[in-house]
Amino acid sequence: MKKLIILVAVMLAGCGGGEAKFQSACVDAIKKRLKAPSTFELIEATADHQKVPLPAEQVIRAELESLEDRDDIDSRVRQARLRSDLARATSGEQYKATNLRLYIEYDAQNSMGVPLRGAVICTVEGGPNGEFSADDGWNVEIDGETHTDWIVNQVKRGQ
Repeated sequence: MKKLIILVAVMLAGCGGGEAKFQSACVDAIKKRLKAPSTFELIEATADHQKVPLPAEQVIRAELESLEDRDDIDSRVRQARLRSDLARATSGEQYKATNLRLYIEYDAQNSMGVPLRGAVICTVEGGPNGEFSADDGWNVEIDGETHTDWIVNQVKRGQ
């Protein structure tokens, strides 16, 4: 256990300030999905930054229109992001964000106590200048799914 704590501390120290918070948010998001979160052991985390171009103005407007009638929290958050993107696109900006992706490999036990190795891609959208905020975890995606998306999919699979 001491080795794990030291390993995580060293890995977090190697990340920049925003990246360390982001890695911690990713680990928290992964643990929420595990059957035995206390058995989580981080094996490796590799960071990657990616510039994300702004979509065309008409694409943003079309997506905003498709979300008009929805009132769930994810749709409202998405609408706020799209409005921000629209404002930037009309002002001539080229990039809407710099995404930070972490490729995380970990070990954890399943519900039968069998240790398994897992690998995920954890993504958070940062600002155009590379600033990241993953303090509350709402914008952290594991393999393309937010925590809310994952819960909804779990409920659908259970029916």
